[in-house]
Amino acid sequence: MLKIFQTLCLLFLVTALFAQDRSVVTKKVGIQKLDNCETVINSFQPLFNHPTLHNRFAPAGTVPFPINYNDYATNGNNMRKLFVLGDTVVVAQDINGDNTNPPPPIVYPSRVQYNVSYNGGLTWLTDALNTGGSTANRWPNIFPIYVSGLRTLISTGRLYITNTSTAGQGTAFVEQLLGLGSFNFYSLPTRFYRDYFGYIKNSTTIGGVIPAGTGAATDSLFYAEFNFVTNTFSTPVLIAPAMNTSYRTYSAISSDGQRVFAAWHDQVAYVLNAYESTNGGASFTGPIAVGPATQDSAWLMADVVYKPNSTQRCMAYSTLGSYDGYRSRSKILFWSPTINGGNPTVIADFTKYPFMLDSVAFFTAFDNTTDVQYSFRPFSVPSLSWSDDGTVLYCAFNAVQPDTSTYSTGTNYHFQDILISKSLDNGATWSPLRYVTHTAKVDELYPSVSKTGNTSTTFNITWNQSNSPGSYTFTQNAPIDTTYTIFKKLVFSDLPPVGITNISSQVPTSYSLMQNYPNPFNPTTTIRFTLPKASLVTIKVYNIAGQLVEILANNESASIGTKEVKFSGENLSSGIYFYTLEAGNFKETKKMMLIK
Repeated sequence: MLKIFQTLCLLFLVTALFAQDRSVVTKKVGIQKLDNCETVINSFQPLFNHPTLHNRFAPAGTVPFPINYNDYATNGNNMRKLFVLGDTVVVAQDINGDNTNPPPPIVYPSRVQYNVSYNGGLTWLTDALNTGGSTANRWPNIFPIYVSGLRTLISTGRLYITNTSTAGQGTAFVEQLLGLGSFNFYSLPTRFYRDYFGYIKNSTTIGGVIPAGTGAATDSLFYAEFNFVTNTFSTPVLIAPAMNTSYRTYSAISSDGQRVFAAWHDQVAYVLNAYESTNGGASFTGPIAVGPATQDSAWLMADVVYKPNSTQRCMAYSTLGSYDGYRSRSKILFWSPTINGGNPTVIADFTKYPFMLDSVAFFTAFDNTTDVQYSFRPFSVPSLSWSDDGTVLYCAFNAVQPDTSTYSTGTNYHFQDILISKSLDNGATWSPLRYVTHTAKVDELYPSVSKTGNTSTTFNITWNQSNSPGSYTFTQNAPIDTTYTIFKKLVFSDLPPVGITNISSQVPTSYSLMQNYPNPFNPTTTIRFTLPKASLVTIKVYNIAGQLVEILANNESASIGTKEVKFSGENLSSGIYFYTLEAGNFKETKKMMLIK
């Protein structure tokens, strides 16, 4: 063991000394599958080189990876492709397998690679590191681990059986030493096909869910653990015998390793089904209803976490939405069985997002599902994560922009922004939305908030960014374009609020609150106000009984000038309402009337 450790340390030192000249070199591990689900290393062979992209025109926050054209990054769940431990930041990404030529417009010839920063994201390794050798693999899902006292990482996802096939196996990829770039990988038997998405359970084990085909209409869901010390899989435990041919799955494990939450999207009924284990995955009970049966149809984008050092399970998901006049059906919802009586709370819907609030603009620009990235809806891909101390729950997600591409042929797709909200009461209520990104004609997709390293004021996030919306690699006929990987550590209060729009930066003489217009209104109206200096702004709406019905801004930072917010009464009854502005020492209330 001592000789092995010395050899690894020497290899790591030599790698660092030649970092300026080296390409990424890893090893592919051949694997032999045994009947008891264990795997053994069969052979090693060297891998080809992957030159890393160093582009002076890359956006701020770009993580160095090989040039990448992959622009589709989910199999229905939110990929956990980022973790932060102190100043160590690790970001993983799907990279197209052939860096010498543009890839064919298909998703499977890819390689999961990762990069490391040891100073909080200021600098990165010269070259990214390949997890799977020359064999195609996909869907990075990474967690930090220790093996033989050495810090490293594990990634779970899909290993393709061949480089020209969509058939795959659930697989665990174990790095020998963080930053080394030498992986062993281990697969479940081929019956457990496609994706194994694990979650860290304890100091030796990762646990996760995986589907297995049992017929054309009855895929089954199993739970399996992988021991990264002995490099063996446990015997899979059956969770649910029938999933309606769905393999979009979601899972999380509590801090003590005793509770395992497993869910999947039913692609026939458009609902989320869930089971939970309270004995570390030995057995599961359910089904558990995620929200009431009368809720809006759930879509396949979701994320699930446990609150740190708690048994509270939390889930964020998007709803199917509609493009035939029903803006109200597109939402990001939060669910926890102990919050709001088990009824979902709304993180985002059309009333909270100006582009969708303007029905004329929205339905003129946005009329069918081909207008957006493949499998997206107006709100998509929620990423849910707690601060390390368990006081703040963050949810980042995609929101459609009004801007579209101007392709000469084919469909023009909408660009996407990334928004975020936070909850201070375990998900019962959510803050007004803020922009993580808000850039015209730039497509920012697939946000992933780190499950570790967040505080009550800051969060760590990565996303994909390009200048061409729509998917090339998922046959939407979008043009091929470079996909950049962005990492940033952001202060929540520094982000611009979504609801407050700047009308003029001219300095007014005083604070003022103007009469809403139109008034009376149905169902949308605009509230304008002026700020003679930068202020923290709160705007609330009350009904005639004095009950709070909407918070349009909650202690939001706003600059000098004339501002406005929009308010929708679509879900309210006709009647008199009052809106109040608080900014600095200024406070004023005005009356408005909703007539339907």
